[in-house]
Amino acid sequence: MTKAQDTDGETVWDKFGGTIADTLSVLLVSDLGPTWPDPIPYDYVAHNVPIHTDGTLSLTGISGSKSGDYYIILRHRQCVETWSAAPVSFSGSLINYDFTTSASQAFGSNQKELTDGAFGLWGGDITSMTGFQDGYVDIFDNNDVFNNAQIGSFGYISQDLTGVGAGPDGFVDIFDMTIVFNNMQLAIGMN
Repeated sequence: MTKAQDTDGETVWDKFGGTIADTLSVLLVSDLGPTWPDPIPYDYVAHNVPIHTDGTLSLTGISGSKSGDYYIILRHRQCVETWSAAPVSFSGSLINYDFTTSASQAFGSNQKELTDGAFGLWGGDITSMTGFQDGYVDIFDNNDVFNNAQIGSFGYISQDLTGVGAGPDGFVDIFDMTIVFNNMQLAIGMN
């Protein structure tokens, strides 16, 4: 993964230092409960979790505080929410889960194959009719990216999708529009 970029419109720089490419949220849920899908009783939530340029992330202190099986949920400011294919056992001292080896590592095989053969989150879910991510790449996302491209928006913003997983470039342009439009045409959404 390349590092997310930020810009003041003239100078472009890495948004994060070291080997951090971007951040996301990690949630754990063990029981979907009788009111599925809303509200979901999350057992753990961590925001601003660093994703490194090698595609890895790590959380410390969970395995000792959790036992049992949990779905791992990934949320990113530009991507479709993605769940692990099945609950993962948290009974050991070290828990590893690799979403990148196969589309089937995600619930409903809901991942995109990347050019290097790895798998990643679908990009383009940035907004909805209410203004928040809704789990689907749709006309609201398309319009938001289109409008931001038309006015020349820049910076570390959700509408800059270029190379989601490979790092935004700091500018909203036709390349970002292509990603959201294509994923909207494929009816990409959360499973």
